[in-house]
Amino acid sequence: MGTLTWGGYDVIDLANAMKLLTAYRVFITRNPDDKKVLELTKYASEEYAALAGYDLYFVSDEITLQLRKIDATREDALIEYVRISSLKKINPINEALQHLETGSSFLRYCLEIGAFDANYWGKIYNRIGITWETSNEKDRIYILIKHHVNFIPRSNN
Repeated sequence: MGTLTWGGYDVIDLANAMKLLTAYRVFITRNPDDKKVLELTKYASEEYAALAGYDLYFVSDEITLQLRKIDATREDALIEYVRISSLKKINPINEALQHLETGSSFLRYCLEIGAFDANYWGKIYNRIGITWETSNEKDRIYILIKHHVNFIPRSNN
């Protein structure tokens, strides 16, 4: 069954991007106070809520084409529409979406390890289950990972 993609990226890729954004916000905040933690929590909750609505608003191109073929004048058109629409629930991407870590849980993880952890980005990537796939010397995170930087604030250097 087809899946909805945006420029070759699917909803799981978008979820991973949101997790990286959450991790980056924690990283640049360094020592968040209670007010900042509330702000970070708000961002994570809203972003993940939008992602959770994915299966409510989007269907694959394959299902869309099947729905367009329904003859609305037929007596069983509504039944056929419901049957085809229910196929999206068995889509492997939607199934995976149901098992994703919540934004709040991932944020708590980022806060627990803390931006000063010597292996912050390594732990983040391991938690998400992805690898760093660039060697762009202009990419700041790549440079930190490449040189095993201990994430000490610049003012302490």
